[in-house]
Amino acid sequence: MREVDGIDHDIDTFCKLCETCLPIKPAVVRQRCRRIGRKADGMTRPLLISLSSESSAAELLQCVPLLRQSPDAEGIHINADLRPAEALAAFQARERRSAESESTSMARSVTNSASSTVVFQACSSVFPKETATCT
Repeated sequence: MREVDGIDHDIDTFCKLCETCLPIKPAVVRQRCRRIGRKADGMTRPLLISLSSESSAAELLQCVPLLRQSPDAEGIHINADLRPAEALAAFQARERRSAESESTSMARSVTNSASSTVVFQACSSVFPKETATCT
């Protein structure tokens, strides 16, 4: 989502994206939405979207995998708004799973080079706030 002046346009674009690409229309709390970080040339800052409830945020986050199937949402990511410690723990868990996946696929490729391996990684997370981040 290209950054333009005015948060209202950003929120409207987010809502239109949800209507187009997802089966839900989350209830956005416009007064609490904002861009995160400092402006920099050529960079788009993440958009912090506040929703009316934790259940609305959880429902939105459950539908996020559908975005990958839509060409309209290419390059757009929706993530839970995590506290710094939670974000670090999630990052470390992803790195650990990635390292385990690499070592497992290397062992499999040595023993059976004709098979293709697909790794499905699912993680559960706690939604401490009723906020989702869309970049």
